[in-house]
Amino acid sequence: MNQARAILLFMVSLIALGFHWGLNRPDDRVAPPTFRLVTIPIHLELEKIFGPMSGRVILKESDLIDYDWQTHTMYVREGVWNSAWKHLEIGLVFGVGFELQAGGVACYHGAFTCSLSSHSQSGVVIDLLTDGSPSHQSPSEWKIELGYPTRGHFQGEDPRSDPRIRAVLVRLGKLRE
Repeated sequence: MNQARAILLFMVSLIALGFHWGLNRPDDRVAPPTFRLVTIPIHLELEKIFGPMSGRVILKESDLIDYDWQTHTMYVREGVWNSAWKHLEIGLVFGVGFELQAGGVACYHGAFTCSLSSHSQSGVVIDLLTDGSPSHQSPSEWKIELGYPTRGHFQGEDPRSDPRIRAVLVRLGKLRE
């Protein structure tokens, strides 16, 4: 009788443990992948004059069609450029800071700028107005570049190939290799 009870208790324990493991698999706890460009303050004087520009989500994963890993070009859906321009236009000549977030983690900082700017940038940049006029811009292609106005202004290590970004893009099905 004691042996049968011990076997039964052992089997119930295994079932309970299996049920527990089934509910707590690591895959069940992984958050959905996110990809964001969020504005951050880099020129506090501008925010004092024009109001807060930081904390705005300029691009999210649903805005992204795909990301070319070789050229670090983001292809975005129609209307995203116009929305970004509306929020950023006033500060682009000086540079509006951004933080690229992948999976809810800040991967690197950069600046939105435009070709009308005479302010050089030593970090990662996205030039929203490469040809000097919105009519010449391809609003669906945003290239993440190093330095502005040329790569020669860039200082530091290139952060664009962060494996966390790549992993999120793969999970989202938006990576173009």
